[in-house]
Amino acid sequence: MQDEGDRDRVAEAGDQVVVERGGAVAAEEGARVFVAPNYGCGRCRACLRGDVNLCETPRAVGITEDGGFAEYVRLPRELVEQGNLLPVRNGADPAAVALAEPLACALRGSRACRIGAGDVVIVFGAGPIGLFHVALARLAGAAEVLVAEPNAERRERALAFGATGAAADASELHGGADAVVVAAPVAAAQRQRVENAVRLTYYEALGAQELVQVRSELAGIAHRAVQTSGQLLNVGQADQPDLLEATVEAQRAELDLATAKNDQQRVWQQLAASVGDPSLTLTPLAGSLGDSPPQIDRQEALDRLLRDSPEVKLAEQGITRSELALKRAQAEPKPSLQIGAGLDYSRELLGDVGSRPVGWQGTIEVGVQVPIFNRNQGNIKAAAAEQAHARSELQRVRLSLRSSFAPVFRDFSDALETTQRYQKDILPQAQKAYDLYLEKYSRMAAAYPQVLIAQRTLFQLRENYVMALVNLHATAIEIEGFLLEERRRLWHSGDIGQWRRNHARLKIAKNGRFSQSGLAIEG
Repeated sequence: MQDEGDRDRVAEAGDQVVVERGGAVAAEEGARVFVAPNYGCGRCRACLRGDVNLCETPRAVGITEDGGFAEYVRLPRELVEQGNLLPVRNGADPAAVALAEPLACALRGSRACRIGAGDVVIVFGAGPIGLFHVALARLAGAAEVLVAEPNAERRERALAFGATGAAADASELHGGADAVVVAAPVAAAQRQRVENAVRLTYYEALGAQELVQVRSELAGIAHRAVQTSGQLLNVGQADQPDLLEATVEAQRAELDLATAKNDQQRVWQQLAASVGDPSLTLTPLAGSLGDSPPQIDRQEALDRLLRDSPEVKLAEQGITRSELALKRAQAEPKPSLQIGAGLDYSRELLGDVGSRPVGWQGTIEVGVQVPIFNRNQGNIKAAAAEQAHARSELQRVRLSLRSSFAPVFRDFSDALETTQRYQKDILPQAQKAYDLYLEKYSRMAAAYPQVLIAQRTLFQLRENYVMALVNLHATAIEIEGFLLEERRRLWHSGDIGQWRRNHARLKIAKNGRFSQSGLAIEG
């Protein structure tokens, strides 16, 4: 396992044992270690100021670097220098060690919330990270830990981990909260992204299938043209150059057909991966791109986006959290009735020596703390400001979605207009021109180059029509899918069959929307 350049020779095998190390590694060979997989470049501004999690080019073993399920993993020098190689004591349960990294994430977030004794904490989500937060909040002394989780089984698990209450929705939880923890992804957005990706890849695969059909027809016509030219040459009605040109065109058509078939295989593999079955063999897809082209009303689509988008739902959830925090802050200065009672035995004598003791005594205490100067004004104002910020965030998200919607709907309208023009006017006229030239050539009333030009024009337009249909469905999917899936592979035709292009509209951080992990998410 020799290594070159700026990488240390560190490997992890099975039980996370260092088998070979470089100079920057403090662990001895044979020592058990834990590898925190995420690390930064060490050179950007974020890394230099210590915010490695905000690195401009984040890296991760098993994602951007080979590893994860490999028998041996070679770790980069930057990962080691950033302290991501941690010793593990002998006898530690490997299953527990594997939870160190997610637990550390939850611990950092819990500390940032400054949860203390007597606090009320609301946790959104009861997955593994949410359960960590429940347990950490109870360890910090929280009086109540309430969980909002739609899954009934997870709610039961949260109660087993120490939650004092659980509900399917935050609106069912009473009162306010001192700390609110969001430990749940936007599940609707995740489902929508997967659905969008499958639908988009299906139409790409359908387009690739139709392109193969178009080029198969072109190859067949080209071969028949070679036969026709040969027959005309034999009877003296064609020249040798006509036969050579027809032969070259047939070879070119075969090459374009091979390119289309190869790309169909590529898209099919992506479709198989999208549906979760990598072993899925290439089979004809049902349907046609031209069947029932999507029709979308602009205003209805925009209203749906601004109402039902997962990003809007997440912003509305932020308003709910801020309202709970404000209710809690407003409730704190209200005096609470404090009642205490006790029973004790007094051995104090009632009189002179020899008299009997006082005996059992009962006590009752009733009190009320009336705030005079400290009425929690600061926390109430801070909570009110947070609520105003949450409402402003909802407005910002909707404005941003409007801005993103405009160019996408323009692209949809352009694609719809293009497909309609191709279908009604352009393709029928091109087909008629080709048929006329072909008929004239058979009567020696036209030269073969004229036929060739008409043929190329017709099939170029047919390929462009396929491209336009794929673009039409792709933009429709993006609109119907709340703009959660960019059009990754839109197509164009080229002289040698290079008909696809990457037209992804990268919207990462363009609209200023960020995930809670600090990584920009697409708009």
